[in-house]
Amino acid sequence: VLFSNNVLCGSGQNGQYELANNSTTDSSFTECTQFNEYASSNSTQIVNFTCNSSNTIVFYDNNVVLGIGNNSSGEFGIGNNTDYNNVLKENTGIMQKIQEGYTVNNIYYMNHGIIYQLINTSGTYEYWSIGNNSYNGLGINSNGTVYTSLTRSALLESLVNSFSDSQNIEIYSR
Repeated sequence: VLFSNNVLCGSGQNGQYELANNSTTDSSFTECTQFNEYASSNSTQIVNFTCNSSNTIVFYDNNVVLGIGNNSSGEFGIGNNTDYNNVLKENTGIMQKIQEGYTVNNIYYMNHGIIYQLINTSGTYEYWSIGNNSYNGLGINSNGTVYTSLTRSALLESLVNSFSDSQNIEIYSR
């Protein structure tokens, strides 16, 4: 839950520090102190976040994307599948896209992967993914492949662009 005062809180399983509260104790509700401390010490706001039972990824208005917890499928986009328990890790793949002029519009968690909806320099949406592509869940045509580096989601992008109102499509994960 992200509150209007820029405080991120979470609950549930916490065996890999995914609640970012310097603990592995499962919690019914707790402040995600490590993400909040980063925001406070860098005078930045949390724009978006995505989470699951083993990791959390947060995007800030200073264009930094940080993750914590399980990275076994390369969800953090840093080129490896090393877990980062109790350490916030910067997503270097997304940071490179931002330096190229892209804007992060949305972040979606899909199975053991992340889809980023980016806006390129001409204002067009592009979809980029990292993590496990089981059942082509990341929109990349290579079922079961694990991507530890940012990869273009051509299948998803093609599907979204086939709709006449493609700029207003929201993706929901269940």
